[in-house]
Amino acid sequence: MTPIQSAVVLPPFQLKTLNSDFMVDEIYLEPHYAPKKNAAYTYLWVQKENMTTFTLLHHLADYFNCPRPDVSAAGLKDEFAVTRQAISLRAVVSNRQIRQANEFFADSGLMISIDRLLGYGQEPVRPRLLHGNKFTIIIRQLAPEIAGNLARNLDSDRFFQFINYYDEQRFGLPGSIHNTYLIGQALLAGDWAAAYHHYLQSGIDAGEIAQAVAALHQSGSHQTALSTSAAGKLNFFVSSYNSYVWNSRLKQIIEQQFNAVQVELPYLGPLALPIDQTVPMLPRLSIDVEKIKWPSGAPYRTIKTRPVFITVPVFILDQFADELHPGDQAVTVSFYLPTGCYATMLIKQLILLTAIR
Repeated sequence: MTPIQSAVVLPPFQLKTLNSDFMVDEIYLEPHYAPKKNAAYTYLWVQKENMTTFTLLHHLADYFNCPRPDVSAAGLKDEFAVTRQAISLRAVVSNRQIRQANEFFADSGLMISIDRLLGYGQEPVRPRLLHGNKFTIIIRQLAPEIAGNLARNLDSDRFFQFINYYDEQRFGLPGSIHNTYLIGQALLAGDWAAAYHHYLQSGIDAGEIAQAVAALHQSGSHQTALSTSAAGKLNFFVSSYNSYVWNSRLKQIIEQQFNAVQVELPYLGPLALPIDQTVPMLPRLSIDVEKIKWPSGAPYRTIKTRPVFITVPVFILDQFADELHPGDQAVTVSFYLPTGCYATMLIKQLILLTAIR
């Protein structure tokens, strides 16, 4: 049979109108704790708003006078949201120091709050400890019919299956041109000049731009400048490119499936989605990707394997008139996702399938 490749439009909706519309709580496997007197690290539970996890780690390193690599997180969290996650410092700090830090952040206008001290240990928090995230999300500016159908569908069957594409957060900051995959592509090609110039255009703030420009002026080397000014992001850029490759390959496979639709998504371009959830799909997709060992810069090839579809229970918590968009409706949903999955991608597909069925 010839695949159906009709084009559909995602209905209007809004996420993150307010930071409190998008609540994220990290679920992580706890590190091994140790008595404070034998510890090298302090584990903190930190809430943030209006900043990336990279920026959060920078502020914590500055305040606690730690080298930037000595402050780590298991996962990256959304910038425009209220997010809570575990952070490790390579320092032993007390509850008194934490109270002083919170006072400093509040006085400085930074939306950072160290909610509690989790404990002490010998190892940093690492990505392998990240299990997933719990989300509580308000979806606004929904047409009343779509909001009603969405609520009724989830009331009758809360299990939702969506295609596990990487979403736009993987490719850039809000308001940017979403070119981080181009930085990664240039790094893999050894083109440090192109990577540097893409980095300057990637939505980083004026301070980060100034740091990169000063590093280039001082060293005369694009490689040294970028390695210095974006040291903690180089792996992310390479992973961004590999995520772009994975999305492209998955799209090609789904285009071969019967009863698929094409939907144009911001920063991602057209993606293919099956509208019949009973169509057999491969459970996982593996692709050959290239990575780099830092700081040596030696490339190596590996296999990137990722589930093609994710099935999760999505709970409808509320449906109400959207006071921020008169005449429209809002719904509140809550769900858990394993690490590497995107809540925004689930929401987009949930709304799309609600509208076209």
